[in-house]
Amino acid sequence: MKVLIAIPCMDEIPTPFVQSLVCLKPRSDIEYHFSFMCSSLIYDARNMLAKQALDIKADYVLWLDSDIQFKPDLLDRLMDDIQDADVVTGLYFMRRAPFSPTIFKLQELKDGKVTLEKYLDYPEQSVFPIDAAGLGVCLMKTEVLKLVFEQYGNPFSPLPGWGEDISFFIRAGELEAKMVCDSRLTVGHVMKSMVTEDTYKVYRTQEEAKNGRH
Repeated sequence: MKVLIAIPCMDEIPTPFVQSLVCLKPRSDIEYHFSFMCSSLIYDARNMLAKQALDIKADYVLWLDSDIQFKPDLLDRLMDDIQDADVVTGLYFMRRAPFSPTIFKLQELKDGKVTLEKYLDYPEQSVFPIDAAGLGVCLMKTEVLKLVFEQYGNPFSPLPGWGEDISFFIRAGELEAKMVCDSRLTVGHVMKSMVTEDTYKVYRTQEEAKNGRH
């Protein structure tokens, strides 16, 4: 089994990410390939990494953003989840208030159009379906990338009004890929201070209490 660990990045990589990557637990049944792709355009970096995955005939791609901190058993747990899915993400949170989770679900509007809604009240400690997510920590079957390439061209080229990550999920969803999030698998989003699930919950509780006083 071959896994490409794909890391799009800018010109600097935070120490917590490097520490996490060095400590990633190895598996004897996996042939690892690591690829850092530096670009000022994140979608270009992701498209090039996706092509690499196909070129080396990887079975899976583990996407890791260079501002994520994770535990050594990350890949083990994602590999367990993906046995019943095509794409599986861990759970991480925006670095700025309101620190919302980077997972989304489709919402149909009154005029028949569809938009994405932040998945704020997600099921805790479980694996559940999603319609889109950030790609900070995400394992996907390379077959999904191949299908998107064949149907749409570059998987991560932005659709009008969307970033490269959401654009990929929209395309994969149209091809009926099964996409899930494991909320048991939380990771840190690196900034000057660490944003975690607790950060989001504390902020949200404070905001709800404040709004309730008015």
